[in-house]
Amino acid sequence: MNNYRYHDLVQRFALALYILGGKYTYDFVRLNLICALPCPTTITSLIKQSNLKLNEAEFRFNFLQEHFISKNIKYSFASEDSTAIVKKIVYDTATNSFVGFCTPLNNGIPIPHYFRTESFDQLKEWFDSIQKAGFLNLHMIQPISESIANLSPSILSAYGIDNKFTLYDIARKWVYIFNECSSRHIRIVGYATDCDSRYLSAMRTISGFFSSMPSMKLHEGPEAFRIYPSANWNWFFLRPQQLLLFLQDGVHLATKWRNRILSTTAQLTIGGFRIKMEHLQDLLTSPEEKLEHNLVQTDLNPKDKQNFLSCKKISSKNVLELLKKKKETYATYVYLQLLQYIIAAYIETDTSIEDRLYYSWVIVFVCRMWRISLKYNTSIKRLILSEESSERNKKKHQYFITTQAYHSAELNSHNLLFLIMLVKQHDLPKEALNTFLFSSQPCESTFRNARALSGIYRSAVNFTTLDFLHRCDKLSILNEIKYSQGWNENDQIIQFPVHHRKKKINRDISSNSNDINTINIENIILAAFDHAKQLISNLDISTLLIKYDAFELNGLSSKTRASIRLNVNSNDYFLNDFDSLLNSECEYESDSEDELIETNEINDVLLVNDEDQDVIITPGPDELKTTRLTFEGLRIFDKINPILKNSYFRVQINGKVKYIHKQTCCWMLTDKTSRLSADRLSRIIKASKED
Repeated sequence: MNNYRYHDLVQRFALALYILGGKYTYDFVRLNLICALPCPTTITSLIKQSNLKLNEAEFRFNFLQEHFISKNIKYSFASEDSTAIVKKIVYDTATNSFVGFCTPLNNGIPIPHYFRTESFDQLKEWFDSIQKAGFLNLHMIQPISESIANLSPSILSAYGIDNKFTLYDIARKWVYIFNECSSRHIRIVGYATDCDSRYLSAMRTISGFFSSMPSMKLHEGPEAFRIYPSANWNWFFLRPQQLLLFLQDGVHLATKWRNRILSTTAQLTIGGFRIKMEHLQDLLTSPEEKLEHNLVQTDLNPKDKQNFLSCKKISSKNVLELLKKKKETYATYVYLQLLQYIIAAYIETDTSIEDRLYYSWVIVFVCRMWRISLKYNTSIKRLILSEESSERNKKKHQYFITTQAYHSAELNSHNLLFLIMLVKQHDLPKEALNTFLFSSQPCESTFRNARALSGIYRSAVNFTTLDFLHRCDKLSILNEIKYSQGWNENDQIIQFPVHHRKKKINRDISSNSNDINTINIENIILAAFDHAKQLISNLDISTLLIKYDAFELNGLSSKTRASIRLNVNSNDYFLNDFDSLLNSECEYESDSEDELIETNEINDVLLVNDEDQDVIITPGPDELKTTRLTFEGLRIFDKINPILKNSYFRVQINGKVKYIHKQTCCWMLTDKTSRLSADRLSRIIKASKED
């Protein structure tokens, strides 16, 4: 054993190499560059000693506070998303708890370390009665900062779920996160999610967007934002006081838009024109047009519901030009033009804030006119009435985009305008206009990065809940190494390759800070409405809209407001609990406790003296019976090191007291091995079936 000492820079480089390349790559470099790097044991010790450790269902509010203070950051945007995971129960020695069950909720807040026990029978009961988590829920915080070096999002919490929760659980959880951050002088501006219907309902309810709870008065608190819209803005439906702003993820909104046109059940219709996938299919089968549109058959695969690249290709300028030429494909052109506007407004990094506002409201106005025209379309009315009464509601929704997509478009445009007005009022810094950062994509990126840490000699890219937590520890360390050094080039920093997209984002962030005071919001909205009327002018609905006083802005706004007004009946028990939650603290600690002693494989076989037996004896040992007399290969012992007592159950096997490791118990109680495809498309299809 050597006693070499390594410079802090070398240790950070070694950590980065170990995390990025894996153990085999690290050993290969170290063995060929003798004494250049610390031994792997030192690296694993550095990882364990890091204060960036993530435990299931714990919210790292204190870590977030320290991080924001060090970076002088006050504002942030939260995001939440989930991904499919391998269903497996694993014993976590660091917390002395079992990880992999569906995390129970207390008023919507996940309970950390719930599955702790010193009884084998209790564990067996959990295996028999508690569902294994098939999904992992992740919370992340995106800082709002003028410094590019401070823009790396931070992981707040992660835990296993079964994807069965209500909008009430979501609302309580968001308020809890807001209150905890606010108490630490961190202002959560808003939340971004993936267009899930429950998240959308929670957003609409909290913001009072055609969905309300009489007892929910979040917007009346002193921390709420307030804007002062003009009295003649009858097209603006959002309440002028909001505690939080909400944005649906642009990528998910775009894919929902694409999936609707590829759906086999939808019959999208504007006026007398159909929006059909066959119009795109015709382009594919036309030899003379193939070089112009650059489409391939997989772009029209309806099963790949998260193919964002396909969204960009089917709404490209060349495809739109080809569709615009023919009258029968003009409705499809308008539909895909709106898809292009979604991408420009919420995803592209180089779009100016004026154009974001303009595109977002063009989408809304076209959808409003389309929606109102369907209401008065006599041909469609006859088709709906010809159906059985039980099928009429389903038939009515086939001619329009999904309710989730429409409400997401409305919410995004309103909250974008609200955000711009807050910056104009100097209630938020101008960096809050970098809205392309406010999405659930930080969660998606973390999922991808965690899968990429599998290693070159390991074919399994998926993870269990505990696997993900351990990989997040490494990702947090890697991000800390990257962003703690800043972006100045000198001899004392580690150079990381920067993807060309990342370079583009950095340029766009620095160039997207136009003088907000010069923006005339009302003129932009009026221009967007004029463009929307121009887009639908060739779709034979203008006359119908004029007839029913819905062709001009005021009439259209009144009709739309009346048609989407909803009455939401809420349970009083929730309302009372919700109000009390605003001023209460969660009974569970948010940050991790002192780590328990981790199991050492060498110490598993150490014996204790007879006088130490009282240290490890627990009352009522569990009974196990087997015909096996010896237990080679299993961590079952007659005596153990008392330091490791928390990692073992004391049981009776064939009438004799034995100590069995808790992970061995997990193996014994697992009846079948869960599998999850390494292919992204297969995972998506499986998850959608289970949801």
